[in-house]
Amino acid sequence: MDILGQAIAFAGGFVAALLGTSAYELLRTWWARHPIGSALNFDHQHDAVFVYPLRVVDKPILVPRIAIEDFIAVNDMQRMLVSAGWSIERIRMKDETQLQPQERQLNLVIVSAPWRNTITKEALNALRPLLDKYEIGAEQAPDGTRRVLFRGGAFVSPTYEQERKLEQEGKQPSAGPLEDYALVLKVRNPWNHGASMVVVMGLRGIGTWGAAVHLRDQASQIGRRTKGQDFGMVVKVRYESWNIVRTEEHAFLVFG
Repeated sequence: MDILGQAIAFAGGFVAALLGTSAYELLRTWWARHPIGSALNFDHQHDAVFVYPLRVVDKPILVPRIAIEDFIAVNDMQRMLVSAGWSIERIRMKDETQLQPQERQLNLVIVSAPWRNTITKEALNALRPLLDKYEIGAEQAPDGTRRVLFRGGAFVSPTYEQERKLEQEGKQPSAGPLEDYALVLKVRNPWNHGASMVVVMGLRGIGTWGAAVHLRDQASQIGRRTKGQDFGMVVKVRYESWNIVRTEEHAFLVFG
């Protein structure tokens, strides 16, 4: 084969390999996105709105304040949504006081517990028939004890006792180790059944943060298990050295 023939053969082989690699990468990306998208199952005709609780501060501010744990949870969930193929331009952020009536009709991601986020409280009330059927909820006792209820089980946040023990030992509670429980719901939006709603709510802020980490990291597996169906789960998180170091699924249910 002459030099020109060798060059043409090499170029053809290179292009074929390149196309093959590109096709493989596209296929790999599609497979990575597909189960993540299935876990969320957001309707692409509607934008997505992240709703977080407003953090109250003593002095006037220019922009709404958000707790660090809620901010990280929102960021993790946004990354998950973008990984599923969503454009960042179709994702909004609103504090609970700024959510407009028409925005309730969109795909909603609501973070934090009902005693911190009024929209979480309203969403759980709107979902009451479904939650009562499966004995799902969260409650705060008069003594401050908080727990997640799920299928007859009660998951009490151990953080308060852990904080007291750390203080007695002369250690800084904010560094942990601390553990918390969180409830995650992925359901039809009760204000518009054509859209979806995800509620990520820890009993404490670290629970909300950890649940978002768990949902982000396990999205592909959850998508394969649920195949686009709605689900609920209880997640236990461990916080240590100012970071979420472990998450564990303690209960899981695909809504029939």
